[in-house]
Amino acid sequence: MVELEAALTSMVQMHASRKVQAKELTEKAKKDALAAAAVVANLLVETLNGDVHKSFQSEKQIASEAQALGTTVQKFNKQTKLWISMVNEFNEALKEIGDFENWIKIIEYDCEAIANAIRHVSLISGRSSFT
Repeated sequence: MVELEAALTSMVQMHASRKVQAKELTEKAKKDALAAAAVVANLLVETLNGDVHKSFQSEKQIASEAQALGTTVQKFNKQTKLWISMVNEFNEALKEIGDFENWIKIIEYDCEAIANAIRHVSLISGRSSFT
């Protein structure tokens, strides 16, 4: 019976030892899994942060370029308004030149009419003095 008791005690001790070893292996595997999960999580966060950083930098660059484009558009708008004003003034000057040319033609026609009238009167008075 002592042998049986010794065998049972040995079996219980062996079982307890294997149980402790299994628990230690389980704890080690759990720690390794948690460490691996933390590494994966950190890599994912770094990757996402990198993409977010790139997106943020792109957004800043686009905003800067949009502001510069807005400034350029304003300059072009002012320049265009100036050109339109200059073209309108030029058109008005051309109209005035056209009006002046027309006025000159009218004056020239009137002068010719007066000259013809004077010639006509002169011819008539020249005839009447000879008759």
